[in-house]
Amino acid sequence: MKDEGREAPPVSPLPPAAHGPGSAAVWVSPDGRQRVYTRKSRIFLVALTLFADSVVTIGAPAEFLVDTSMRRVAVCGVLGLGAWAAYRIHRMAMVVSPGLLTIRGFWGSRTLRASDIVRFEPPPPYGALRRAGMHVVLISGQVVSAGIFAKGKLDSEAAGVAEANELNDWLAGRRLPGAPPSL
Repeated sequence: MKDEGREAPPVSPLPPAAHGPGSAAVWVSPDGRQRVYTRKSRIFLVALTLFADSVVTIGAPAEFLVDTSMRRVAVCGVLGLGAWAAYRIHRMAMVVSPGLLTIRGFWGSRTLRASDIVRFEPPPPYGALRRAGMHVVLISGQVVSAGIFAKGKLDSEAAGVAEANELNDWLAGRRLPGAPPSL
């Protein structure tokens, strides 16, 4: 699906906005120039990760290691790995700033220029295993998937559609929900 010869719409700086009921963003900077989109389910994933980490930390070293110094090393290693995983899950989001989109995933971040983006598409139906997140379609025809936006049981199905619509409005330079009417 290439959109050859198509110019990307002009992207203006984000208008000042207050986090309001009309916005799909979970956080908007006071000057409205930066918005963060993420899902509520990541909080549940962080709690689940920390709980599983604590269970493994308490159980496995005590069961399998006799030497107390090795037990300490194993406990510190497992706790550190679990804390790192929880931190990475907590930071997963899409950050919109003037002219840029940053997709923060579990393994790393990717920053895209708004001029390289053709459109945003809502996540595929629940149950998709590959590329299950919100799709960002680039001018080159590539599709980048933001995994945290996969449909799940904790977020409503309409959340992905609202986020994709708001991000497409940002891409087209239209006024975003929650912005003052003067802009």
